[in-house]
Amino acid sequence: MASDELVVFREALVDRWPQVRDMMEPLEGDDDPDEIEAMGRYLILTLPFRLAELIPEMRDLAVGAAISGFDPQAEVAF
Repeated sequence: MASDELVVFREALVDRWPQVRDMMEPLEGDDDPDEIEAMGRYLILTLPFRLAELIPEMRDLAVGAAISGFDPQAEVAF
């Protein structure tokens, strides 16, 4: 089931950190209806180590948007 909160969260991430747009899956701009719906169901964000300092802020943004997730490097669920 698609989540409006997740779509808003994705937009907030890109507004704040435009460089992460290409690090998200599913990718934006895909015209495939399944991919468009998937954008509201899940988000995988793969950050390079050089952006690791953004993780706490991103986690706070997710929690504020009522999005749950898991940070595998810190082994922390939120």
